[in-house]
Amino acid sequence: MDGTIKDSDELRKFGERLSKFMERRGITGRDLTRHLGLKSASSVTAIVKGRAQMSYCQLLAMLEIGMTLSEMFGTDRVRRSSEIENLADQLAAKMGRIRKF
Repeated sequence: MDGTIKDSDELRKFGERLSKFMERRGITGRDLTRHLGLKSASSVTAIVKGRAQMSYCQLLAMLEIGMTLSEMFGTDRVRRSSEIENLADQLAAKMGRIRKF
């Protein structure tokens, strides 16, 4: 996996979440263009419309301006990820106890 979102539905959903974030924070396309180091506001428009994706560095830049992981990836996805990590920790703890015997 190369870290990109290839599913057009996922890109569209991300664009919707980004648009809502920008609206709530009063961030314009020009503001975001400058913050992300993009050449034109049309790049932001393409991301919002689900026709383009952000790079890893651009996603990190979004975290810097206050976009949460839930806003970025959707609450269900973040919740599932957290649950998986908890289960992995529980399993590791049990494995550690088993090895001690």
